[in-house]
Amino acid sequence: MLSCKDKFGEYGVIGFAIVDIERFHVENFFMSCRVQHKKVDHAFFGWLLQKARSSRRDRVTTVFHFSGRNQSAKQALAEMAFSPSPEDEEIYVSPLENLPEADVVRVIDKSTLAGETPQHAGA
Repeated sequence: MLSCKDKFGEYGVIGFAIVDIERFHVENFFMSCRVQHKKVDHAFFGWLLQKARSSRRDRVTTVFHFSGRNQSAKQALAEMAFSPSPEDEEIYVSPLENLPEADVVRVIDKSTLAGETPQHAGA
């Protein structure tokens, strides 16, 4: 679950992600339009790419079904250096050397991914 707050107040739950952490594959990702352009998606994917890098993986993948209504999501994926896989145009791949910029957002990890202790990441 993704939540967000800023100096103006709390937005509450603004999205979710279902991640296969063994493959570093984002099976589902949703984010409310209320926080679009606040770089929350960049911060989440940057955090996930860092996790993948520290686990010695070479990429993160996600499923993306394009429609005319999700053009901004396609643009965000491009900004984060995700590109369609040659094998499947609905699987987008990000190499780990291109971590997205999210200098105005900080991720606080409250999960217990793969049995890890929750961590807090700050800017």
